[in-house]
Amino acid sequence: MVEEALQMKRALIVLDDVVGQSQLDTLLGTSGKINPQSKIIITSREKLELPCWRCQKYEMKLLNDDESLELLCRHAFRSKIPMAGFEELVLQAIQYCEGNPLALEVLGSSMSNNTTINYWRSQLNLLEKDIHSGIQSVLIRSYMALPYNTQKELFLHIACFFIGKDVDYVIEILEPDYSAISGIQTLVNRCLLSVSPNKKLMMHRLLQEMGKNIVRQESTKFPAKRSRVWLSNDSYKILSQGEGSEKIEGLALDMKMLSKENFALKSSYLKTDTFKKMVNLKLLQLNFAEFKGSYKHVSEELRWLCWLGFHIKNRTR
Repeated sequence: MVEEALQMKRALIVLDDVVGQSQLDTLLGTSGKINPQSKIIITSREKLELPCWRCQKYEMKLLNDDESLELLCRHAFRSKIPMAGFEELVLQAIQYCEGNPLALEVLGSSMSNNTTINYWRSQLNLLEKDIHSGIQSVLIRSYMALPYNTQKELFLHIACFFIGKDVDYVIEILEPDYSAISGIQTLVNRCLLSVSPNKKLMMHRLLQEMGKNIVRQESTKFPAKRSRVWLSNDSYKILSQGEGSEKIEGLALDMKMLSKENFALKSSYLKTDTFKKMVNLKLLQLNFAEFKGSYKHVSEELRWLCWLGFHIKNRTR
């Protein structure tokens, strides 16, 4: 009956947040026969294919710096420009949001209740460790709508370890366990991931933070109980204290970065025995790390070992 009505009557129809081609077919039918005087506006977070319809597609663009500045300030200060003394802090907030209108609105509104410089600094420092729940709740819908758990796992692996990596390189590593060829295409179609002209995997900063926050929620206080550990200070503590667990599937450690940050290192060497508990470790990224001991305890599930600055001393005897 819907298809017949669309053919006979002139109508203006707005379909907001359509999820999947099948949902569109259910709402409008599959014949593609619509009254020529009708107008249908469809919004979606996915790239829908509409082969039978006379349609124009418009892809929403991120805001530029000037637009971002105005939107943030309208919600934070009820003005087009920042309050005096807040210029640098506003720029920092804009860089964090990377042109996402939702994030600018949520962040600006959350800052409007306290317009003191110390409060803004504290809030912006917090954003380096966590993501605002108002932003998370909207972004996570695209993740939750992924049809397969393997695609969700693929998204989390990419968000934590593979942004900026060559897409073919990542496919070679993750295809056997996560069907990465089709999975990456699905993530691109759902606007959760993009591939640059030089074939590097790219992701909006807030989507990456959303993915990392999903992993953080597995254990808010104990990184060793999370499936992925990407912060080098967390990784060093796990490896130096032997706190590995069967939960860990991916781990990254950059010793050179820790040295630059003046992180307190108990020893320049780590023991290989710490891998004994990580029986499900699949992804391991080490930069300038030195180990002592046998590597017989490294997980048989390991799919990727990237070790920059590997020293001859690290070879097992």
